[in-house]
Amino acid sequence: MTGAIEGVVSYGGEEQTTLLSFQTLPVSRRIRVRTARALAVFLLAVGLCFVPALGYGEVPDWAPELKADKIDVRLLEGIVRYIMFNPESFLVITCTYDDLGLFAEYYPAGVSTQGKINIMIKDNRQRFSRKYGRALLNEFKIELEEIHYFVEPVATDMDSDVVASFWSHEGKILGYFYQGEYYLWSGQKQDVSESSKYGKQTYSELGGGHWIAEKIERGRQIKLEDGSLWKISVRHRLKTMLWEVSQQITVAENDDLLYPYRVINQNTGDTVEAELVSE
Repeated sequence: MTGAIEGVVSYGGEEQTTLLSFQTLPVSRRIRVRTARALAVFLLAVGLCFVPALGYGEVPDWAPELKADKIDVRLLEGIVRYIMFNPESFLVITCTYDDLGLFAEYYPAGVSTQGKINIMIKDNRQRFSRKYGRALLNEFKIELEEIHYFVEPVATDMDSDVVASFWSHEGKILGYFYQGEYYLWSGQKQDVSESSKYGKQTYSELGGGHWIAEKIERGRQIKLEDGSLWKISVRHRLKTMLWEVSQQITVAENDDLLYPYRVINQNTGDTVEAELVSE
């Protein structure tokens, strides 16, 4: 609806009569606007009713004092970085400093969580499904090592500072990590410690002549033409994100216990540290 009203406008002290046009909102929109205004007034009135009881904006005496511990903030920052680095593949993570040992109830008797970083990993991507025994524990290890990379400024020694549990998508606990060892929930312990080269397999086809057959999860893993599957070090993931299928690859040994191989892209000149997942 449109219309006009006659008004008097002053220009330099001289009054002139003019027409001022206007446009009104449709009825339905006017009703919505009036409803919104009425709701805002109502909420404001309700809020003001409680102001005297709260001391006009002051924190009431009974309010608990909440403080964010520095270590919890650093852990949260690490989880945020982990998610940002893996936007399409991150798992659901709960990471807490357990100063009182309250999380021990989630673990078998004899496992102490007091004074340690407790990490709970839920398999929302179903990576743990259809895996059993050593293969399942190796998957636990892959995920925990990557997460630890992002919280390492707080948990400098994973074996002594971290206790972790691994959960299925349905919320069933599958295994745990304690004092450098990985366990199935049944209690069966598997040797994936440093004494067995961190449980990593040995690659028999060192050298050139390889090429990328598949890039998985934005370069998180690389599969070569011979079927070998490689997990790339987190600190080198930005390089493999840009790699392409069919690029030429050379595999060499590396002096690192966590990532005992170097994968070299002959097309780009990039070298990344990697772990052989399966051959």
